[in-house]
Amino acid sequence: NWTILRPTGIYGNNYYWRSLIQEFKTKKNIKIIGPGSWPLQYIYVEDCARAIVDVLNTDITKRNTYTICSADHLDYNAYLAAMQLATNTKLSVRHIPMWATELYVSTVGVIQPQLKTKLANIHRMYNAQFHDSSKAIKDFGFLSRPFSQGLKDLIGETETNEA
Repeated sequence: NWTILRPTGIYGNNYYWRSLIQEFKTKKNIKIIGPGSWPLQYIYVEDCARAIVDVLNTDITKRNTYTICSADHLDYNAYLAAMQLATNTKLSVRHIPMWATELYVSTVGVIQPQLKTKLANIHRMYNAQFHDSSKAIKDFGFLSRPFSQGLKDLIGETETNEA
């Protein structure tokens, strides 16, 4: 018997996310290529762990594949807003038009070919789709906290561990 869980980006109390939160507390400016509308769906580590336990205890999940993610449909702008609210910071956000980035890469990319790969990755981000957890919700009652709540929980854990 098998079950496959496919979590989206997992976040929680680890070095990467603690560092990212500290960086947000000190950062003043951020540049975004394009409008910042690429989709992001994270899942809090505790929600992911609970899904694993629930799958193990539910017969209907055998021989099925599930995507598990937050019900939030965030784009990068909403992610930045949530991070600023959770860290009590205010960033100056500057959007660099896509056409300007493409022009830059078409000229400088001759000298630095890796820029073409980075631009292709940016285009791929903007073409990404949101994931759907409805099958997991139906089969084993999966629920995930909103990203903003998970950030509050994460910051609370981080501050408790530092004290």
